[in-house]
Amino acid sequence: MAQTKPRVRFAPSPTGQLHLGGARTALFNWLFAKHNQGTFLLRIEDTDLQRSKSEYTEQICESLQWLGLNWDENIIYQSQRSKLYKDAIDNLLENGNAYRCFATKDELNQYREKDGSLFYPGLWRDCSEKDIQNKLDSDTPFTIRLKTPNQGSVSFQDEIYGQIKVQASEIDDFIIARSDGTPVYNLVVVIDDHDMKISHLIRGEDHTSNTLKQLLIYKALHYDIPIFVHLPMILGEDKKRLSKRHSATGVQAYQKSGYTSDTMINHLALLGWNPGTEQDIFTLQDLIAQFKINRVQKKPAVFDMQRLNWISSQHIMSMDLKKIHTHILSLHNNWGKEKDAHFLLQIIALLKPRCKTILDFVDLSDYFFFDPKMYDAKMAKKKWKTEETSQYMNSFTKILEDGSEWSDSEIEKKLKQFAEKNELKMGGVIAPVRLAICGIPNGPSLFSIMSLLGKKTCIRRLKSAINTLPLK
Repeated sequence: MAQTKPRVRFAPSPTGQLHLGGARTALFNWLFAKHNQGTFLLRIEDTDLQRSKSEYTEQICESLQWLGLNWDENIIYQSQRSKLYKDAIDNLLENGNAYRCFATKDELNQYREKDGSLFYPGLWRDCSEKDIQNKLDSDTPFTIRLKTPNQGSVSFQDEIYGQIKVQASEIDDFIIARSDGTPVYNLVVVIDDHDMKISHLIRGEDHTSNTLKQLLIYKALHYDIPIFVHLPMILGEDKKRLSKRHSATGVQAYQKSGYTSDTMINHLALLGWNPGTEQDIFTLQDLIAQFKINRVQKKPAVFDMQRLNWISSQHIMSMDLKKIHTHILSLHNNWGKEKDAHFLLQIIALLKPRCKTILDFVDLSDYFFFDPKMYDAKMAKKKWKTEETSQYMNSFTKILEDGSEWSDSEIEKKLKQFAEKNELKMGGVIAPVRLAICGIPNGPSLFSIMSLLGKKTCIRRLKSAINTLPLK
């Protein structure tokens, strides 16, 4: 199809949330359109009235918008296009490329048991008009089947996988409209894509068999055939197809888990697409500039949580403190609500290098707001196991209490001097102090934490630990 600027679409079914595979398909369509100054469209395939739900449509749209994948024209809903489908079916019947099939399930089963094949045996393919009219007059239910070629082959050139070809005999006269008159997926997709002037069909590799059938429909309706691009499948870390067993597969689940949209876009882009450089971290604008469909690989992509977390940590490290604060509040609007913004931004700066997700800031920051209610038992038994520890901690607390200056450098200086005077290792003093101040064995610089918390809070926590430890 000769077209300067491509028109592509993402066409999810609203029978569930937007999952990772769908999000990757939407992203590749969107990037292809934006890189080539084209148009990205959204179509909701909601013809399955029993399973389609408006809440899923809303979730899909919200997920796409969160990812930054906004569509360029009004959303198309298949459920509102029944006349278009009916007209196409009538056209196929009139031009002889489709026919009514009155075969019952029992008849088909008898033939299948006899031949040992699931293929439709063409019972009504060449029946006379008189026989057909008699069935119509008696209100006998019927389906509508496409009259597929008996000879030759069906093939197309895929932009990723090259030529895909099957013998025409491998595709039987498949149903294009059910006995209740509703059109099937393969028919409506072709009609919609033609009507929407779609130039490139970019979708999962699992659609390859559908594409072969759809090609026959394109030809039967005398439609221009688009360019086909089939994307590699996404596998879990167990190398099996990604599914619910691989933890959260819905985009909103990752959003609620503290991953940013930039992180998800970055990771999804690298699932099957090779940038051709050593670059791993991309912004959306980077991806638009660099995305080329011919760099999509054939090999299935593996969704690696460890890599996702690393990409997330890199995006967090490059993120502005205020932006991180905004992200935190979007997930936990009560986080640090009684503290001023400056204090909160300092917490974020200290925790930044240790966080893989936005939720990590919430999970790792309790001791900035609350005195420890309990202490890490393993560290307490190892680093505060005797009354002697309480004695020298009491002495160090008095030194801090008597001092006038309170800064990270001054606290570090006093702790170092105390350790040297009492012939203790620095770590032997830092560990119990950290336990008293934070309740846990690790975290950012102890001296930076103490400086931020302030003298009064630190003295109170030290005294509380001295009265509580060692653990009995």
